[in-house]
Amino acid sequence: MTTSKKKLVSSVVLLAAVILLAATAAAEGADDYGECRVGKKIPYNPLPGCREYITRWCAVRNDPKKQLVPDEVKRRCCGEVSELPKGCRCDALGILANGVITEEGVKVGRMEAVPGCDRETIAFLASDLMEIRHCYIGYSCPLFGGGMD
Repeated sequence: MTTSKKKLVSSVVLLAAVILLAATAAAEGADDYGECRVGKKIPYNPLPGCREYITRWCAVRNDPKKQLVPDEVKRRCCGEVSELPKGCRCDALGILANGVITEEGVKVGRMEAVPGCDRETIAFLASDLMEIRHCYIGYSCPLFGGGMD
């Protein structure tokens, strides 16, 4: 095979590899974006264990005489988060904190204020669940804002 043919074959192979890599990355990104919705990769009642963990944490956080939240409640919450696809975890926590209206018009999620925590504190705690003192899973979620009215 001549040098020019070898260069042409090498160029074609390299181009095919680049196209395949780009197509794979685009497909993965599109899948995560489209599937991280309630009823798809996120359940209609997202993270009930985390709802319980936040509620219990709110009840004891300002009273040193009260016991800490049981480890089993924390493990259940962290397990629910880790079962979700990585790209959907922050979305699910945001839905837990602020709620969402699904494509079908159903309101889901949104924790209401509980004794010891207002809605702003609940949103902060939900975003903080990915941190090391709670369910550290390798990255953090930004503080959530907005939500349903």
